[in-house]
Order: sequence, then structure tokens, then C-alpha cells
Amino acid sequence: MKSSLLPHLLLGFVSVVGMIAVAPVQCALAEDSFVKAPDGVVKYRLSNLTVKEDVRGKYFSFDYKRTAEGEGTPQLRYRTKRGVSRVSGLPIRIDESGDFHLRDMFARTRTILNGGDDEFAIEFFLVADVGVGESFLVSNVVSSGKLGSRLKVRQPSEADRQRIAALRIAKLPPRTVPAGHHRSNATTSLVPGTPCLYGIAGDWKPGVFVAISSPSYVKVKPADSDRLRVVKRSEWLAISDEDLKAQQSSPGQYKLDFQVLEGSYLVLPKGYNPISAEQELVKGTPLRREYQSEWQDVFFLAKEPAAARVLVRDSRGAKVEFVPYGKLAISQQALEGQSVAVTKEKFASFVADVAQLNVGRASMESGAGFSNRAASSSPATASSGANPFGGSEVKPPRLGPLRTWQDQSGKFKIRAQFVRQEGSAVVLKREDDRTISVPIDRLSGVDQEYLAELDGKMGDESASPFEDDVDVSGVAAVDYSKIMQPVARITDLSWGAKSVAISPSNKLLMIGRKASCASLCELPSGRMLVDSGRMEHMGDIGVCAFTPDGKVLLMGGAKGLVEVYAVAPDGSLKLKKQHQVHGAEVTAMSLSADGRFALTGAADKGAKYWEISSGQVRGVIADFAGKIKATRIAPSGYELMVTDGKMLKVYSTNESAVVKTLEVGRSHVSGQAAAISPDGKMLANGNAYAIELWDLELGAKVGVLEGKEINWSMRYGPDGRHLFAGGNGVIRIWDCQRRAKVQENVIGKSFYVQNLTVSPDGSLVSAPCEFSAVVVLKAGQ
Repeated sequence: MKSSLLPHLLLGFVSVVGMIAVAPVQCALAEDSFVKAPDGVVKYRLSNLTVKEDVRGKYFSFDYKRTAEGEGTPQLRYRTKRGVSRVSGLPIRIDESGDFHLRDMFARTRTILNGGDDEFAIEFFLVADVGVGESFLVSNVVSSGKLGSRLKVRQPSEADRQRIAALRIAKLPPRTVPAGHHRSNATTSLVPGTPCLYGIAGDWKPGVFVAISSPSYVKVKPADSDRLRVVKRSEWLAISDEDLKAQQSSPGQYKLDFQVLEGSYLVLPKGYNPISAEQELVKGTPLRREYQSEWQDVFFLAKEPAAARVLVRDSRGAKVEFVPYGKLAISQQALEGQSVAVTKEKFASFVADVAQLNVGRASMESGAGFSNRAASSSPATASSGANPFGGSEVKPPRLGPLRTWQDQSGKFKIRAQFVRQEGSAVVLKREDDRTISVPIDRLSGVDQEYLAELDGKMGDESASPFEDDVDVSGVAAVDYSKIMQPVARITDLSWGAKSVAISPSNKLLMIGRKASCASLCELPSGRMLVDSGRMEHMGDIGVCAFTPDGKVLLMGGAKGLVEVYAVAPDGSLKLKKQHQVHGAEVTAMSLSADGRFALTGAADKGAKYWEISSGQVRGVIADFAGKIKATRIAPSGYELMVTDGKMLKVYSTNESAVVKTLEVGRSHVSGQAAAISPDGKMLANGNAYAIELWDLELGAKVGVLEGKEINWSMRYGPDGRHLFAGGNGVIRIWDCQRRAKVQENVIGKSFYVQNLTVSPDGSLVSAPCEFSAVVVLKAGQ
């Protein structure tokens, strides 16, 4: 039935005691047909429909009487020429028998909408939903006037009857108990951690008893879920005879191997522990609380007598709330960071923007009541070269002399300079100006003696220990304060562009196209250097990338094939290799710092780490829920990151295994894009219109970038601070440190920017701008 935006029949409920005016119904319901109630569903008889009138106008009156007991709660419906609608107003209680009085509150409007025909027709009837997805007609139909059509009613099918039968079974405890088990009752002794069976849908499922919820109900953790279930203590719970005896003789042998917060229905994630009111926490410490049956990331602000004041960031913005201590948990990593200076500074940066909320600055510091005014001062605009985690500026470290380092086996050597020592690792700067982090215990004895003599004098102790293995200080700052200007536009790309890549020299632009072809263009002229023609064996070119030295180009197609080309100085291409890496479309690609390896993700819900020269697969990261959206290879080559937007997995190439997983989204379809920062510290993940920022070291969501539309593509700039996101005909640049949009570049009209790239120096960004064109924008002009 089509619903109308104009008022049609507008009814108000009138009680049998007195008349009550209520809100009108505005539109018809979607359902226009019902199933006749089968046996076992409640039934009623309606009669004596009359139209009466008093000083306030006309009203309808009719009686009802229950004729059969059964499943379902009846609800009143009416039908006019505009469809089926609910009666609005106070909830109508339908007992065994009684009568209805319903006032036609807008008779004049109704007459106008019906073309002046005052002979308005209406039908009343009762329906019930018993929880099987159907609305059953549970009464006869009484009418006033003639509608000219009959209410659509069909007989119940066998499937309807089976669903109702299954529902009845689910409402009853299982009929029998497995051998060797006894049903629990109100006096059965129960010890937390005891294995049990709980009844569900007429069957028994294995679980573990957690706690008594009330005199009649208990909490059970299912064996296949981390969400607790509440079941009736009597009849619905079964304990084995062996465990019943053991509980009496040796109850101490039972204990929970997991933790649950007070009043919570979710098992605490591994590595998390409850906090107490006595616990001292650093401002900005990431915590978790259960909220609407999910874990929510919050940030500690201050202690209060009965609750902690925390900062909450979600898709609706940021706000301050009070959460009881017993409902908060902290990770072991965040707990250990309470005594580390640089970590404390980093935590503080997570709540640096709290003054922008509707909370007075003075009240935040003093613990006084909240103010309804935002702080008048705005945060100062940080320079591009500032410490991305806030706080004082980090001075560049003094470097040691260039020397040869080797591992204990003597097989691996590298020429590099000492940068600093971080705990059990040393940071080295290679000849190619990239930095790596190496465990000290893997270095040769000579190197370890060298480090002992240095005794940290060459390093800067104030430098952040979170510098993994990317030295962003070598990246020149790019001014994004001004709108980027187009410097090239490539048009006449038949069937449109699907992927883009800019060479390290900023002189070449590779364009992967939808028509199973590709184009290589000169920058900034836009002159076409190479046009591949049709490559049916590849399919549409969804990803392409240059190696860091610009001498090799890789292209991944819709058929899972990756081609490797040598790039000559004049821009000509020569095919070197073809590797059938995946069995489905290649959707993401990262290349190693030395240009030897590639990490590609595909629509087959997995990623592969492989050698470019041979195609030999060195690692597989599988079992994702959806297609891969972002990948990263650490410059050291020891660590890989892959995400599908729901789960992020960290893979160690040394251990040839996934060493860490982090759930970063409710579903792989929550957003269209994701991006991992160059240093591997941050993840930007789409969630509907918002972009959620994750600190990957802490495993916590630390910010939300609000938007007004879906972000179809994302890419971090080389500074790791600025994020480029493609929307509907626009490219937006976000400052992830300030959580603020820096600029918005309109590049097209009614065109979703589903792929974009940023040059290695951050000065250029390129993306398809319409169905047959690509634009290149330049910063700082």
C-alpha cells in the first residue's frame, strides 16, 4: 500500500469511561494482506458497529468478545480507501470482552480528501503477531459504508503452522534431560564456573554457570558465545550428576576462566581487567564500558565519589558522561602505560579537545557542575610538523656514525646509523633514510657491546617510544591550509578510471581502467605515454602501485592476476612477470620499502604476502568477513597489517602467523573504505557517514571525524597526520590530530570518488573525477 503524506482518516481512541483526544495517524501501514489465524492463536468476535454523534462530532462504537484462547496479543486496525492503519493514541487494552469508542477527530479533512463524498467507508478488525513474522487476522471484519474491495486474507500455510509450533516449543523447557544430568531447581547448589546445559528452542546447549541473576533466573555463558544468557533456574538448567557431587565435596575446583563486569552481559575481552574506585588513572586513559550490549571505547577524565567522568566519542559526536567504576575495564597495555611519561602524554592528547564540548573548562578541572556553554577559546591550529600525539615538540635525535650492523647468525647485514634505544630494541637509520626497529638480542655481540658503550648518549630520551619503524621526520611538511589546485586533467578515458598511482618522482600517473585496460600519463602535462588496449586476461584494473624507487609498476585486476612492469626513464613499460596471486578481484596493495615484496588483498576475503620477482607466496592472512580494504607492510618487513573494515589482523613475517587481531567495526559493510597510516599507528575506518580513528597500539578508538555522506575511498598522507577521503564528487582532507576538516575539493558532480592516491611527498593527490576523466591536484599553490 502506498502511504500518503497528507492526513487521511484521523481517529482518536475513546475509553469506555471518557473520551480522550490523541495524536492522529499520518500514513497507511505497509501490510495490505493478512493470514487467517490458525489453531492455537487467540481469536475474537466483533459486533454492533454503529456511528454515533455528540457535540464534538461523530464517533464509532462496537463490541468485542474473545472466542478462543491462544498465542498473540491483539491489536486494533482499520482500513479505508487509503489502506490499512493503526489506531493512534493510548495503548488499548483488549480483555476478554468489552467495547471500543473511536472518534473521527478530523471529519472535515476526511471529507475533503475523499472528494466531498461524506459517505466515508471504514472497516475495523483485530490482528496479532505471535513472533513468527506474520500478522494474523484474529477477528471478523465490521464495516461502515462500502469500500468496494475486500480485505486480503489467505489461509495459513504449513510453514506458518510449523513456525507457530516451533515458537510454542521454544516457550517450554526441553521435555527430557540427557542421561547423567538433573534439572536444576530453586534449591540446587550452583558454583560459578560449573559446566551446565541450558534450554533453548526446545533443545539443550552447553554452557557455564556464571551467577544468580535473581531468585528465579541465572546467568549462563554459552560455549559458542561471549554474550551471557539469562535462563530460568528451574527446569531450564541441567547439571551433570558428577558435577553436582563435586560441587558439594570440592567446590573450589570450579572457577570462571573469564571475567564479567558487575551487571554486564558481555565477557571481558582478553587482556582487560575491571577497575576500582581506588585506582588512580591518567587523564585520557582509554577504557571500555558495556553500552547497548556492545563494548564502547571511552576515555578517563576525572574521579568522582561514585563514578568516573569519561569522554565518549561516537557517530553523534563527543560528550562527557558519568560511569560507575564497576562498569569500566582497562587493558593491561593501558595499565602499564600509567607510569610511562610519553604514554601519559599520549593519553592526554586523546582528550585535548574536551574544552570544545558543552562543558566549562573550569568545571572540568575543579569537578564542579557542568556548564551549558562551550569554552570560548578555540584550540590553536597546530603546525604540520608538530608532534602528532600532542605535547611538546620532539627534537630530532642526534645520529651515530654510519656503520655495519649484523645479526647473531652473521647472515644479515645492514649499513645504518644509531638513532636511539627503546627498551629492548634499537632504532637504526638506513642509507636510504628509512628507519627500522631491531630487537637488541638479535644483534651480534659486537653490536651489543657498541650499544653498551653508547649508553644512550646519542639518542633523545624524550622521543616517543611509539615510533615503530617509519621515520616521518624525513617527510617535508606540506601546507594543506589552502585549497589544492588542479594541475592536470586526463580525459577521454573510455569506460572510466578505477584506480590511480603517482610515481615517486611525481612525473608519472598510472590509471587503471574499467575496460580491462590501463594508461600511463606524463605529469604535469597529462600527455598519454602508454595505452595498453584491452587486457581481457586481467579484467578491470582495480589497484596499481609504483615501487619506492619508481622503477617497477604493479597492476592488479578483477580476475586476481597481478602484472609487473619495468618502468624506463622515458616512461615506456616492459612486462616482466605475471602472477596469479588471487582467485578474485584484487582490492588493495602495498609494496615493501625495498621493492621486493607485495601485500595484496582481494575480494576472496584474504590477503597474501609474496615476492614480486618470483610470485612465491610467503604468508597468507585469511578468514576475513569481507573484501580487503587496506594493507600495510612495515618498512622493516617484519610486520604486516590487513583489514576488511571489521577486523584488523597483524601478521609477523618472522613467526609466519597472525600475532594480533582487533575488531574495528561492527561489520565489514559498515563503511566503504579504510586506511592505515604509514607508521602503522593509526587506522581510519568508515562507519556510515563517519570516519572512526583507531590507535592500533592501544587497540582503542580515539576519535571520530563527522561527515555528511559516505566516504568511498581513504588514504593517509605521508606525514601520517592528514587523511584524504573521497565522497560524492569531492575530496576532503582531515587533520586527524585536531579531528578537523582542513579543506574540501570539489572535483566532479554526482560521481562517487571510489579511489584516490597521494604522492609519496604528499604534494599531489589524484582521483577519478567523472566517468571518463582523472584529475591531479597540487598543494601549496
